Amino acid sequence: MIILFIALFTVLTFFGFMFMKSRALQLIVGGLSLLLLASSVLMLTLHIKDNWGMKTVSQTEIHQIYTAGDTKSNFGMLINQELGTNTGNYVLVFRNNESDGKAETHFAPEQNKIDLDAINNTGTFEMTNKGSAEVVVEKKVTQFNNGFMKFLFNIGGQDNKVVSSRSTVKIPKESWIALTPDQAKQLGEKGDAAKKEGQAKLEAALKAAPNDQVRQMIQDQANQVQAQQANLSPQENIAQIKALLGIK
Repeated sequence: MIILFIALFTVLTFFGFMFMKSRALQLIVGGLSLLLLASSVLMLTLHIKDNWGMKTVSQTEIHQIYTAGDTKSNFGMLINQELGTNTGNYVLVFRNNESDGKAETHFAPEQNKIDLDAINNTGTFEMTNKGSAEVVVEKKVTQFNNGFMKFLFNIGGQDNKVVSSRSTVKIPKESWIALTPDQAKQLGEKGDAAKKEGQAKLEAALKAAPNDQVRQMIQDQANQVQAQQANLSPQENIAQIKALLGIK
């Protein structure tokens, strides 16, 4: 609206000085319009330069997140990739909702504005003693001081514009594991290899069994091992993964 006022006062200033025949009217209409024009330009300049008429407000949002891994597992998995070296700023992969079919990538800067995003929109993670995983988003947004300022300067969606955003994913250390993309890939490959090796050994043992009774005993033992594996606690599953990947 301030742009319209500037245009209006410009026209009134020109009209007042050029078309008013009375000297008094020229000073009143032209002078007042010129004063309002100068004031409007000054206010717009201050708003553009110093965000005059606006304030920065902090907002915090918290919501639960879900595993990036197999949803049938009794432990959670967070995939993390640090941006740069020792920046503490990560691209993180997790599910926003329990029913999501696929995990989503979060906090990845857009390629056409990597530097700006890396500075103003950051993501990190930490291990906690809480029972569930959550993301805490701390934002700083700009808001107009009052309705009049919003009426004057609300151009291009400036109200509630995000200035900076810091997201911290907090995962339970007893029931979640954080892996890099390379570690997650390695886990899948080693897990598949271990399954194939175990199946091959079982088939070889069954084939080498001298009779049906021995074969049944071998099969029962294999079923028992599978049942034990399925009943492992989250901590035991995580410990196995760390041992498999050499994570301390």
